[in-house]
Amino acid sequence: MIKTRKHTQENINIFNNLLKAHNFQNINNIEDPDEAYDKFLHDFGELYNIAFPVITVKLTRKNTKREPWMTTGLLNSSNTKNKLMLKKIKNPTEQNIYKYKCYIKIYNKTLRYAKKTYYEQIFRENSSNSKRTWKILNETIKKHNPSPDFSSKFMINGAEIEDPNTIAQEFNKYFANIGKQVNNSVPHTHKHYTDFLTGQNNNNFFLHPVTPDELITFASKMKPKTSSGFDGIQMKLIKTVIEFIKVPLCHIFNQSFVKGTVPRQMKKAKIVPIYKSGKKNLFNNYRPISLLPAFSKLLEKLVCSRLMYFLDKYKLLYNHQYGFRKYHSTIHPIIHLLNHISENNDKATKDKTIGVFLDLSKAFDTIPHTALIRKLEYYGIRGIANNWFRSYLTDRKQFMEFKSCKSEDQSIECGVPQGSILGPILFIIFINDLHKASSLNIISFADDTTVYTSGNNINETIRTTNIELEKIFEWFCANKMQLNTNKSKFSIFGPMQTRLPNVLNDICINNQIITRTGNNCQEKAVKFLGVYLDENLTWNTHVDYISKKISQSLFAIHRVKDILPQIALKSLYYALIHSHLTYAVTLWGNSNQVYKLITKQKRAIRAISNAPYLSHTEPLFKQNRILQLHDLYNLQTTIFMYELHHNLLPSSFKKPEIKKSSYLIVTRQANKIKQERPRTTFSSKLPKHRFAKIWNDCEENVKTAVSKYAAKNKLKKYLIDNYKNDIKCSNPTCRYCI
Repeated sequence: MIKTRKHTQENINIFNNLLKAHNFQNINNIEDPDEAYDKFLHDFGELYNIAFPVITVKLTRKNTKREPWMTTGLLNSSNTKNKLMLKKIKNPTEQNIYKYKCYIKIYNKTLRYAKKTYYEQIFRENSSNSKRTWKILNETIKKHNPSPDFSSKFMINGAEIEDPNTIAQEFNKYFANIGKQVNNSVPHTHKHYTDFLTGQNNNNFFLHPVTPDELITFASKMKPKTSSGFDGIQMKLIKTVIEFIKVPLCHIFNQSFVKGTVPRQMKKAKIVPIYKSGKKNLFNNYRPISLLPAFSKLLEKLVCSRLMYFLDKYKLLYNHQYGFRKYHSTIHPIIHLLNHISENNDKATKDKTIGVFLDLSKAFDTIPHTALIRKLEYYGIRGIANNWFRSYLTDRKQFMEFKSCKSEDQSIECGVPQGSILGPILFIIFINDLHKASSLNIISFADDTTVYTSGNNINETIRTTNIELEKIFEWFCANKMQLNTNKSKFSIFGPMQTRLPNVLNDICINNQIITRTGNNCQEKAVKFLGVYLDENLTWNTHVDYISKKISQSLFAIHRVKDILPQIALKSLYYALIHSHLTYAVTLWGNSNQVYKLITKQKRAIRAISNAPYLSHTEPLFKQNRILQLHDLYNLQTTIFMYELHHNLLPSSFKKPEIKKSSYLIVTRQANKIKQERPRTTFSSKLPKHRFAKIWNDCEENVKTAVSKYAAKNKLKKYLIDNYKNDIKCSNPTCRYCI
């Protein structure tokens, strides 16, 4: 027996009619945001319970999950097969064995046909419903969404506790207090966080009123999630009924802006622990995800839009912060690092680059509210707007459920709420002044921070790095953020021929040695934003990592290739294999080791095309309109250069210098980039030189396309159209060519 609510179209229509009849006119006269939201939530909840009553469903054979393709005839055949098998076991004569083998061969063939027919029909019926399609695909490859995987017992104060109520209370208390505990463990420093705030912004930020049309526009952009906060209201439902509640919501949001307060019921979070790694009975091996009320996320989205417009307008964010910003990508900081390595290797002295990859402990949970509010004021969020953010951050509550036991509410005294929309933006504002602490180059993607510098004398460069790292450490201490030196790494980048001193100085932070990654080290490469960088930039470790991922995906595809239609197999290819091949392919795509991935990509295209094992793949790539790996590398690189050429990248990327033509008329040189000559083979393979060469060799109609998407489509079409329809090998007896 389970309790549930039915969200059928009929129920939704009833709810819409109830909301339309109610119209919430009494709320528009309430000025206090808390009182207005409480009244709205009460009325909305009552109407919701009427339209979607809780019903009890008895689990029976009819409504429990079974193989949907099994028919009465197949069930009878299955029984016959089992009888023949028992007969063969009891009396294993040649005739009984032969009968069983013949029957099971026909049975398996019929079963495969039934499964394939079923999936072809269901994919055809759900061709316009991508969510339903992917649910079916995940079921076929036995890939389910990871559910919270908890231990039944947890270690609390040295004892193993099994009581669910105690576990829920202690779990919630741990998450609520972890940020404060980390803050208290940060070493004391004579520096104050305000010492790094120089050049205050004199422009002021305002929370402009929300209009009903704007509210509908932003609601339509929200993801239709079915998860909900403590109030049980889903964003998917709000998107459906927003037309009938836009007026009261606008009133509540605008009163929140005018009064500078956030309704308290929007600040209550339901915590869902997500297992990371290690022992499952320890709290510190889980990370919290906050499920916030859907209405609060809509309010945050509106404020976030206004805040980002203000920050971008006055260019207040650090150029090399790439996290949570429009048109910024995880590969951008990696490209900057590789360009720096290339530029310094091209010098006459062939300078080597030291990269230090810093790790922060509980970065989002440790931010002191007082310091964050002061920094917001420094950047121009003052007055009522500052009060609004103070209200947003303070008096937040959270609770947790464990095995139907609900914990008491706990107050959160520091940090920004994870799972929120504003939280990540507030975080990058908080660490925005980090670059002022040191003269080293600093690039960040949210809390992933990397510092790097170059020099010819490596030990002297390490000495300078250590001095500057102490300054960065002082910034972390002044801002109550804990640097995790055990997980921080450093690497020395350069060609294979680079000779390092026999005695290499250590890189230290606060007298703690940072682990080095390299050829002669325990760890061969460092993981930076999902990409493994080895010290010689051979990409061997990263290619091996992708190869392993694709092998796992190939196994899943081979399991279902005989029962899924080709269109579904193609979708699986894009999700399970193509996604790994495309991520950062512009960086590692010209590696000497990519032949491993090319081989696996060919296996994948044969699998989704249901082609023989040794069949030629170029016609299959053309038939499926899928790019081969080397062409995928050229495509992604060309599109990056198109963005660079047309000023579509972050401001940290400078537009390249165009070749000068001696002719008065426009020539083919008009869109070619001036290339610098690399000094070494090592540099020639890095983006600084490789990207320019690929762009200059690109077709002119791609460079002059009206948009990035037009350029991408033109180049993809050109590359695929050049694939051969049929390839014959030199062996005249090859059974795949005759």
